[in-house]
Amino acid sequence: GHGGRPPTSLIAQLVDPTTPSLEAWHDYGGDLAVQTRICKFSDASDNFHIPEGLIYRLIVRLHSLSLGRERYEDSLHWTGGLVVDHGLHGRALIKLDRNRLIVSVKAVVPDYLLTLVIEEIKSHVAEFWQGVKVRTYVSCGGNCNDPEGRLAGQWEIERLFNRRLKGKREITCGSCDEDVVIQDLIRGVSAPIDSDERFAMAVEKLFSPVFTTQAGRQIVTKAEAYLQDLLQAFENETDSGPRLFTLTLGGMEFTLAPNGEFARCKVNFWCEYSREPVASQGGWSFEVRLSENWLVDTASWSNAMAIALSVSNPVAHTQRTFIEYPATKAIKQGRSSSLNIEDARTRLRELQDLIREQDPTFGGLVRVRHRGRYMWVHPRFEAEFNPGLPDMGGAEE
Repeated sequence: GHGGRPPTSLIAQLVDPTTPSLEAWHDYGGDLAVQTRICKFSDASDNFHIPEGLIYRLIVRLHSLSLGRERYEDSLHWTGGLVVDHGLHGRALIKLDRNRLIVSVKAVVPDYLLTLVIEEIKSHVAEFWQGVKVRTYVSCGGNCNDPEGRLAGQWEIERLFNRRLKGKREITCGSCDEDVVIQDLIRGVSAPIDSDERFAMAVEKLFSPVFTTQAGRQIVTKAEAYLQDLLQAFENETDSGPRLFTLTLGGMEFTLAPNGEFARCKVNFWCEYSREPVASQGGWSFEVRLSENWLVDTASWSNAMAIALSVSNPVAHTQRTFIEYPATKAIKQGRSSSLNIEDARTRLRELQDLIREQDPTFGGLVRVRHRGRYMWVHPRFEAEFNPGLPDMGGAEE
């Protein structure tokens, strides 16, 4: 059910123009770190303006993070902004301020949710307002050197990283003309790198001992961030099949077939929404024969995916050492350090093709569209992702 929520196509028509009480934001996580980004929207002529209907569309796009996702009455949004919540990963306040949009996050690791929200804003703007560019800025905040303390400094994040790459340590504030240390401004901000680089970095980071020896919200959020980087690298592959899976061996030990080329493995696909294997939700897993080369080639990133799942969703009890033998062999052959994202995509498609011959539902999953992208979920969650398109016109009388 939708907890009393009206159809999503009507939500934009029910938005109150009055700013509500923001106790749900102000009273949340008093001991948590806070990070803020400023979004400005420029057209082809470099004029800044807020795209028409932006907040209405964001309310609909981010409805799965709404405070009212269980009970609509708990929603917190108005014509000038909204508050969203991502469980362990924090809470965000998104609000209009003149010709800019301010996004603030409270969390143990704010950068994850902050990046997620900013990326959703960018994707949505690209879909609906062709030619509009989203520029992200940081303010001077606690690093203001203005003798008058106006806190008026703003810097585009891309420019800060480019300047640091040139070996520059400081940048001048256009408001007060004082110099500010670049590192202070970008502390906690992820460097802008493409999805392929993030994929390789996620694989490397997830093998850090910290993910097997420590616990807590910070570790959970970091694991979730790296898992999202892995999944994003396989975005195109979701058109033909699921991308979230784990492998286990048929026996207690890794044994090859007599010809030394294949091993019997069990494949479990996972619901991306509930983060549970579909086999535990009334679906089923698959037994397949996989080549030793396939296992060795995929050992690094498939193991990393299992580690991320086990940390970000501890109740799943994911087996992290499901293919120790091929992982060890990959390291010996130097194949784990030369991670090729295109090879990884090819291997995933091969697995999808192999399973599709047995079952086109991959164990009982359905493909849905979520925030402009495909993902595979258990059928009982399908309705959550088909709320209908928002109607931006006036309500019928």
